[in-house]
Amino acid sequence: GEDTGLGGEVRGNYSTLNPLLNSSSAAGTLTNGNLRLEASSSGIINGKSTIPASVYDCYCEVTVTAGGSLMGIGVGDVDAQISTGAGSYVTYREGGYVVKYPGNTTLASSVGSYTTGDVLGMAIDSYYVKFYKNGTLVGTYAHSLTGTYYVIGMSYYTSSAAIFDYNFGQRPFVYAAPSGYKPLVTTLFPEPTIADGSAYMDVKTYTANAGNQTVSGLAFSPDLIWTKSRSATGSHSLWDTVRGVNKYLGSNLT
Repeated sequence: GEDTGLGGEVRGNYSTLNPLLNSSSAAGTLTNGNLRLEASSSGIINGKSTIPASVYDCYCEVTVTAGGSLMGIGVGDVDAQISTGAGSYVTYREGGYVVKYPGNTTLASSVGSYTTGDVLGMAIDSYYVKFYKNGTLVGTYAHSLTGTYYVIGMSYYTSSAAIFDYNFGQRPFVYAAPSGYKPLVTTLFPEPTIADGSAYMDVKTYTANAGNQTVSGLAFSPDLIWTKSRSATGSHSLWDTVRGVNKYLGSNLT
């Protein structure tokens, strides 16, 4: 399909929340294909997207399925932890304020609180994060993040459960993405410099003949060959065009 900003249009591998970048108490869980971030009373859970928000200008939605005493959505680096203030991030908090870390700087103190049933949107580019509530822009803030950064979702509470349901575009958005912002899906990634890795690096198996032999079927003439016998004991051998014929390195030797 073609992406028009409505969500649910493009086939591909969409972002979810990453269980390997998730930190939580025993009460925090990721469910529903790692799209639901849930914490019952007495726990803390932090989630981050599997696909970085830094790959291109992106948009996602979060439905507040259950409210908690302190919750937040935003964008941050890989170390961002709203419960401790670790890392660098900008977050839109349940109480209606926007906070930036490090430094615990309040960027806005009254942009509208949210609660169960609200749909929150985030449009993220290289400089700014735009927060939406039920389709209305509540503020645009410089995030000052460089390198690789992620959509983050965190629930921190003291007395009641909190549930966020994420949509990175794998299903239709409740509110269309702003112009120029895309869902987080591999299909829309920028064209890589090397589109086909097998044109530059490949793997072949062959049966040795104790003599001259041609190993064919590669899409290029290799400058470096790494060989290892699979049927006999022997060292790894690396051969290259710089050292020349009959000279090799053993990767496991001194």
